[in-house]
Amino acid sequence: RVEKDKASMMLPAKSNIETFRAWTENFPPTLDGGAVKIHFLWGIVGIDRSHVNSADPDDHGRVLFNPAFDAWADQEAICAFCESLSAPAPDEGGHAADAWTAAPSQAECPMIGFREYRRERNLTWPVPTRARFADRLSDYLATPDGFGWAHKVGLAEGGTSVVWLDVAVVSSLLKSQHGAVLHEHYDHWEAVALSANAQLNFTSPVFQTSESWKQMATLDSLASTAIVGIVCSLTFATSCMLAVTGEWRLTMFATMTICAIVVTLVAAYVLMGRTLGFMESVNLAIVSGLAVDYTLHIAHLYQHSHKPSRLEKVQEAMSLVGISIFSGATTTLLASSMLFCAYIKMSQAFGATIFLSILFSFIYALGLFVPLLLEFGPLAGGADGDLQCSDDDDGSGSDFGGGLGGVGSAKAGGAGADARGGNGW
Repeated sequence: RVEKDKASMMLPAKSNIETFRAWTENFPPTLDGGAVKIHFLWGIVGIDRSHVNSADPDDHGRVLFNPAFDAWADQEAICAFCESLSAPAPDEGGHAADAWTAAPSQAECPMIGFREYRRERNLTWPVPTRARFADRLSDYLATPDGFGWAHKVGLAEGGTSVVWLDVAVVSSLLKSQHGAVLHEHYDHWEAVALSANAQLNFTSPVFQTSESWKQMATLDSLASTAIVGIVCSLTFATSCMLAVTGEWRLTMFATMTICAIVVTLVAAYVLMGRTLGFMESVNLAIVSGLAVDYTLHIAHLYQHSHKPSRLEKVQEAMSLVGISIFSGATTTLLASSMLFCAYIKMSQAFGATIFLSILFSFIYALGLFVPLLLEFGPLAGGADGDLQCSDDDDGSGSDFGGGLGGVGSAKAGGAGADARGGNGW
């Protein structure tokens, strides 16, 4: 766990702050600290953000309340819902009755607390009169027994009515979990809220929310941004290569090479223990631009080579640009490696991305793209029908030399053929 968290540190691992954070975070998660709470709310229909000041971080909009919410009419239904959320202790085999709720746990329900408070004092439950319900609930919240629920009940000004109500339950979802696990839990609790609305007929529909759903939405946005960035970068890079080389086969091989570089970089992120974040999303969008550089240089020189065989065309291209590719990769790798010594972890992450992108670009340009050209690269004039490599250097065996030699011999015929045949055409 400590090694996995190093990628998220903002200070060196040996600093006192990061050491303390590692100690505290490596204790087994508790229901209070490690698990996610799911909140169920009545009386709220949304938030009006039409007049939000984007320059004010404290301006979150105006909460819209549902005037139809009647806590007095829903008191029994809310208690029944809270009891359905409570999870019993695991059985003797350690198996929980509900895989979605931390066990054992009781729903944090002010309505059940209010009910037990009245029953202990032999008071009527449910509260018989609507007019007195808000007053009785307000009195209960002022007592030591109900003071802890005050933040979960919203009373109108003057305490004349209940505006909103909050019930929470500790789920089995841990704060460290993300990705598909978040979506599974979100779908489950959303189904719980929909089922409760259908069966219990609340005066105001209940909905569920959690702090982790914001993280889920952020991760979804980062993932979609990374995917769109990669697709746009590949599309633009492919268009540029096709325009520069004018050869669809070169473009296809180069695009395959870039895709291999991107996939390898993502795999390296996973092996390093890095998760999808803002830096990773941005880096994946720009890596295609870094990956196309060396491949495009080789493709351009290969296309403009006038050599007859693939081997000679590759040799000429590498003789012209090989030293430049090696020198450029070396200087970039050395420069980006200096960021590994940075104290700011964001700089370290950016340096690692540049280093790995250039390293994989260099390896795949020489180890994948060049072999593809040697075996399947296009030849001048389209004389590569069977995609077989023509690497015979003697005139008698090659397509070019052998063909012209044959033509010369055919035209040579008769007694004087030696002179004309020797000169070819």
